[in-house]
Amino acid sequence: CNMSLPPIKTPREYRVIKCLAQKEKVSRKDLDEICGALNSPEVIRNLRHSGWSIFCKRVKMADRDGKVCLPGVYFALDPERERMGLSCERWEAVTPHPSLDKKVTSR
Repeated sequence: CNMSLPPIKTPREYRVIKCLAQKEKVSRKDLDEICGALNSPEVIRNLRHSGWSIFCKRVKMADRDGKVCLPGVYFALDPERERMGLSCERWEAVTPHPSLDKKVTSR
């Protein structure tokens, strides 16, 4: 398949794309931890600028003090998730790096 896919430029972008390919939705808080950045919305912005279709839905919740808040939950539609999975496979084939969920062995 010679499908043109938006680029994945950094390990952080790879981790975000891989997560969105595998999960139906992910909170901004969880995405910060997954991608390794304290500002995952910036990573999402860069991915959108590169051509990825990533959506954010604000979900009404109560915080630990009972105050209503609207945290963001990111997701991609199924066809885009399939493209993300394919792009991750391509990235993994040419980007050997231990932080990309590869098994790391110690000496």
